[in-house]
Amino acid sequence: MSEQIKNDTCAYLGIDTSGKAPIVTIKQNDQRTVLCQNQNRFAGRDLASVVSQGLKQCGLDFSILAGISVSTGPGSFTGLRVGLAYAKGLATARSLALVGVSHFERINACGMNGVYDIIVIPVNAKTFYLWRKDELQEVKNKLKPKGSIKVFDTLEELTEELESVKSEERIACYAIDSKVAEAPTFNELMTNDRVNLTATKMTAESLLECAILEFANTNEESWSELEPIYGRKSMAEINFERKGN
Repeated sequence: MSEQIKNDTCAYLGIDTSGKAPIVTIKQNDQRTVLCQNQNRFAGRDLASVVSQGLKQCGLDFSILAGISVSTGPGSFTGLRVGLAYAKGLATARSLALVGVSHFERINACGMNGVYDIIVIPVNAKTFYLWRKDELQEVKNKLKPKGSIKVFDTLEELTEELESVKSEERIACYAIDSKVAEAPTFNELMTNDRVNLTATKMTAESLLECAILEFANTNEESWSELEPIYGRKSMAEINFERKGN
């Protein structure tokens, strides 16, 4: 989906490769947001063309970009690595600001009643990420609340963890794409009487909305600290380390 942007002020680029298809968001001014989504299954080689086509559809080019926001996940291992590599390369080549934003940050930013106590994100039928707010830290920045992340390999392990949650704690649950949302394990999780979950949404625009506030506050991250959120190493990484030893 795209919409022509006609004014000449600077624009921002958002790259989300955490799901099954890359989503590119282009925002110029506060009123205009353009989404360019490739509905096909994600392939790393497609990302550059999706970005180029998105800018072209908006009547823009790379010279008008002022900053880039990239999703750090959690989500697809390969997709996140490709998205981060592309964003870092483009930011370096164009001397652009670059900010990484996690799904946990985006969900908290989209929440109407402040920061959640717990956020659950199933990234596939078998892997569940749980973010828990640090109770000892005062929330000074809604975009960057302090918290810890756990990864669960079974629904049973996750349910056991959630059953110990206090009744007053607010828990949000988000499926990163339609395939996950349709999985039996996700439905089972959402209909569990012993766990009080609230299904939440995360808009595509939130990736850039979070980043633009960071740009404005000059809180740009060190690029060396931008890493994808995933619970375990890929076989490629394991084999590479074995060869090195």
